[in-house]
Amino acid sequence: MNASIHKDFDRERFSKHFVYESYDEETQLFFNRGSIGFVLLAWPLVEASVSAQNEIAEFLKSDENLPAKSSLQVLMLGSNNIENFLSNWHSYRKGEIFIELANKRTEFLRDQAQKVGSIKDVVLLISVTIPNLNANIDDMIRRRDALKDTFRSIGLSTENVNAQQLLKFLRVIFGWPEEEHSNINQYEILSEQILSGDFSLFENDDCVNVNDDQIFISLEARKRPVEWKLSAMDLFLGNEMRRDEYIKSNFLIHFGLQILPNQAMERTAAITKREALERNINAGMGKFFPDIQQEAADLAGVVAALQSGDRVVNIHFNVIMFDKTKKAKQSASAFCSMLRRSGWYFVPCKYDHVAVLLAALPMQLVEQGPKGILGQNKTSGVGVALSSLGRGIKTVSVESKVLLPIIGEWKGDLSSPGMLLAGRRGQIMYWSPFGGALLPALNKHGVAPNENFNLCIAGVPGSGKSVFMQELMLSVLGVGGKVFVLDYGRSFKRTCLILGGRYIEFDMKNPVSINPFSEVPEDDSAKSIEARSDFLSNFPSILATMAAPQYGTSDLQQPMLQRALISVWQKNGAKAEITDIADWLSNREESYAKELGNMLFPFTKDGQHGRFFSGKAQLSLNSDIVVIETDHLRSVPELLAVIVQIMIVHINQTMVKGDRSRPFLIMIDEAWKLLAGKRSGEFIEEAGRIARKYNGSIALATQQLTDYFRQEGSASEKAFENSSHKIILKQNSESFKAMRANPKLAGFVDEDWLIVLLFVNNANAFFLEQQKTFIFVSFSMSDEALKSYFAESQKAGAKLVMRGLINNSFTQTKNKTMELGISFNIDPSLFEQYKIDVVPVIVIDDEKRGLTKKLTGHIPLAIAIEIMNENTP
Repeated sequence: MNASIHKDFDRERFSKHFVYESYDEETQLFFNRGSIGFVLLAWPLVEASVSAQNEIAEFLKSDENLPAKSSLQVLMLGSNNIENFLSNWHSYRKGEIFIELANKRTEFLRDQAQKVGSIKDVVLLISVTIPNLNANIDDMIRRRDALKDTFRSIGLSTENVNAQQLLKFLRVIFGWPEEEHSNINQYEILSEQILSGDFSLFENDDCVNVNDDQIFISLEARKRPVEWKLSAMDLFLGNEMRRDEYIKSNFLIHFGLQILPNQAMERTAAITKREALERNINAGMGKFFPDIQQEAADLAGVVAALQSGDRVVNIHFNVIMFDKTKKAKQSASAFCSMLRRSGWYFVPCKYDHVAVLLAALPMQLVEQGPKGILGQNKTSGVGVALSSLGRGIKTVSVESKVLLPIIGEWKGDLSSPGMLLAGRRGQIMYWSPFGGALLPALNKHGVAPNENFNLCIAGVPGSGKSVFMQELMLSVLGVGGKVFVLDYGRSFKRTCLILGGRYIEFDMKNPVSINPFSEVPEDDSAKSIEARSDFLSNFPSILATMAAPQYGTSDLQQPMLQRALISVWQKNGAKAEITDIADWLSNREESYAKELGNMLFPFTKDGQHGRFFSGKAQLSLNSDIVVIETDHLRSVPELLAVIVQIMIVHINQTMVKGDRSRPFLIMIDEAWKLLAGKRSGEFIEEAGRIARKYNGSIALATQQLTDYFRQEGSASEKAFENSSHKIILKQNSESFKAMRANPKLAGFVDEDWLIVLLFVNNANAFFLEQQKTFIFVSFSMSDEALKSYFAESQKAGAKLVMRGLINNSFTQTKNKTMELGISFNIDPSLFEQYKIDVVPVIVIDDEKRGLTKKLTGHIPLAIAIEIMNENTP
């Protein structure tokens, strides 16, 4: 008696459409239904050159790399699955308060990723498939090595993907939460282990419904721009020059290429068609069919490419949005509009959403089909079926070199879980100036960075500079490092006290001895000898700052200071004082030596600053965070610069005695004020070298980038030149003018980025206080009116708002902005929100009371606010 299944339970299993069967650990190859293949994992490149395009084209030409019927697929997967990033980062936080801060941070970012879509992780899955189960295994391994070498030559590092990794990515795509993933069952084919037990799928005309709360929308390129380059592929993620332009849903960007089987026939067909078009043109048909000339030119290019070794291929280029229904539909619509500006026209793949989705998955494009009448192997698969339905494009392989979706945003340094940041298009990343040296235990077998760990920060008030510095500080403390802050204005006092750090405040009324000799080791251990040598080589530049802060010492005086230092050290050791050096110089016969002794008098025990440098040093730097406040010394700049430099010496000496595996950070706010002095450049250069040796970083911060090149001192400029990292936040128009005039800064003025650095970006609004007063203007207004409203907005804390760019041109807008010396926000959504049809309009949005007041016309801001307040009940 035959068993039968009740019709209610007789459902088709979606897993039958997957080709995956088994994986061989030894060869790291997948043996699928009708094919053999491999998968590589990579992170997107941030840029690609023309030579990179040519490297890819050469690989695609070779029959050894990709034989007839084979396929190459590149899948860019962007998802809100950032749990690995967050949990890995969280695992390195130490201490109750830092763990609690990490909890709050990861909770916020997780929420942003899943609900808003502003944070995501992007990976590349690259696969090659041979639709022949009898393919030679050694040839497959050679092809994989050749592909990895090609990508390595353009800067793209790849690694082999095993079965567990592949299933993880496929399960995430089909909505199976990673925390619920099961281990691989060795006794079941891979296809049966991709979908969760409660998976359901239903295809509509315009989308695919999955698990009741998720949809897939497949898009294909109906029209491409005439010219394109590989480096522009990052525009598929959004234009970083446009505010809030990124894909908010999960997405797949797929490029698939299949080498057609009979290349000789395809080449002959192309030549025949070209000749037919030429005959038609010569016969005058161009008068009746205007497009025939362009078609003939295109075909001539195809024939030329084929004659130079290119091959005919079928390519599939699709974008798939998958997420909650509303978010996926909004993202699909926004994506089509976004790419239209670049000349791409994407449309939904009506009726074929499932097929396009299946074809986009690794190794799914082709498989070995049933034998033909003559016994030859036929090629089948989803890609072949889609081509027969008119999906995809037949072209030459050289066209493919610019279409691989391998360009994206930087993922940071994965070996350095310091700060958690996000790119302008959402890519979550790690960053720390220490690189892999942040956690030496994590990178035992890694190569130490060749660069130093120093950085320079610049950002005008309101740009987020203080927030960035606080985050940098917490990122070092959170992994067990130490932080020393040389503050100028009490910005870090509260944080220091909350974290239980040591707060040291220098005051002329209550001097604290910081005698630099006290902490110099005198024993003969290797570590002490090295530290003593560093001190004796670095301290003469501080003596020069003491003696001649404005004009610096001469080439004759500086060696004398070095002789004085060595002689006093040899005689007195750690009991030495500045007074001893001044006395030694004063007792010399040389007149310039006596002059130096006199110049050092203010810092001797009888001088006005002597109490800071006499006797044994009275400060302790043993806390994990030490903040040294110098605000009370702003009236004595000559003392301020010396104290800052000696404190850096003390910090370096403290770290010599400690654990070198612990990173330490020295942060100097308002650096150009705290590092004045003609010889200070020599000091900061040497101090940076010493800090690097003990796993330390010196971070300087100023408001404007040009502050590093002020005439008051050379230390800031030297630090800028010798820092491997530069953090450039919002700048003003005056700063950009000065940067252009400075040869050392002109390279930082990227014309396209000016508009980003000049205008406040609402994507970073959590750093800034929300503005409630808006002034809506446009470039159609007079220059004087714009300047006036800009000045008033600065005083009142109002927001100057424009609808868009001049003629949609960054360059024209930037030039006009520079000419007027103003800055503003570009936000058409605010015009829509407040229904602004004419300008100027002043709007006050009182959120607490739920009132919105508007006043139209050329009215000074102060008067407009007064009028609106008078009319408020």
